Amino acid sequence: PELGLASAWGAARARLPAPLRADDVARVADPVAEPLHAFFAEVFVNADDERVRRNRLALLTSIDRALLSFADLCKVTKQREDAA
Repeated sequence: PELGLASAWGAARARLPAPLRADDVARVADPVAEPLHAFFAEVFVNADDERVRRNRLALLTSIDRALLSFADLCKVTKQREDAA
């Protein structure tokens, strides 16, 4: 989950326009939503190993800072295609 989130965020961040506009958020956040949920479900962020903990927090901080003004990461979800 940690590497999946880092990979998804790296790909999404590479597509970030500058400056980020509100209508860009879904395009950027959608590919990150599922890896983000998996990360929080399966990864203990505050690991005992300080280096691991700092890396995990840095990854989350990077995502949060980029999207904070447009998206509440607590509410980012992957929409099911069969939901109507």
